[in-house]
Amino acid sequence: MTSGTELDLEEQAKAVIKVFGSDQNSKIVYRPEKENHTPSFLFNMEKAKNDFGFVPQYTNYYDMMQDYKKELESGKWDVLIKSGTKEQTNTQ
Repeated sequence: MTSGTELDLEEQAKAVIKVFGSDQNSKIVYRPEKENHTPSFLFNMEKAKNDFGFVPQYTNYYDMMQDYKKELESGKWDVLIKSGTKEQTNTQ
């Protein structure tokens, strides 16, 4: 599902940097010579609302990233994150 609001790649990058990268001085590096093969889409959410009663909790990507960070920091996912790190190390 989607939020029903328009969002482009630059806005996503800015939100991720603001939430996760502030202490690391992250920045966007623009590469106009590279094509962006990630088109932006805006989907109508009326069918999801009518058929399933779905209303997006987040319509702002920044707010969603803040909640995602809060979830990551809660400790609930530590076991999964650690097991994923082990798998990545074993395959490299």
